Amino acid sequence: RLEYPVLPSGRYTLKIWGRDHAGNLSGPLAFPFRIRPAPWMHPAARLGYALGFIGLAWVIHLWRSRWLLARNLILQSQVDSATLELRQSKQRLEFLNEDLERLNALKNEFIGIAAHDLRNPLSAIKGYSEMIVEDAQLLRRGEAKDPAACIRELEEHAQLIGNTVGRMAAMVQNLLDANRIERGE
Repeated sequence: RLEYPVLPSGRYTLKIWGRDHAGNLSGPLAFPFRIRPAPWMHPAARLGYALGFIGLAWVIHLWRSRWLLARNLILQSQVDSATLELRQSKQRLEFLNEDLERLNALKNEFIGIAAHDLRNPLSAIKGYSEMIVEDAQLLRRGEAKDPAACIRELEEHAQLIGNTVGRMAAMVQNLLDANRIERGE
């Protein structure tokens, strides 16, 4: 009895010669036989493996496609939510921008009025100071007809300048008070 565990699958013929007790050789006896492949090596098994692998790949593909679709839906909802928030923020900013433009126009108008109101007293101060300089030069050169009247005029002009400066200071104080009130101070 012999074993051949490494024979590949296929058809074989076993030939046996024998000798009798006298030493005569008898012709070969032929025994055909076949070694079948292992069940896992059979072509039908290999086809099954291929079909199983293709099926598994298909199932993985379907699962991944569904997972990606679900992920896309989640991401799309997040993008939609963020887009809505951005639109709302844009609308708020546009509203605030319009409000700021309106307030800026009011501020510019107010500054124009304040500048105009302050320019008039400054012009008066400039005029009175020029008169004081002229009267002082006349006094210094001795060309004044009535030095006492000239000094009274100087005092009046200085008094007018003081009054005008007082009015301007009151206007500036009112502006500063309005500013503090707006800031909540």
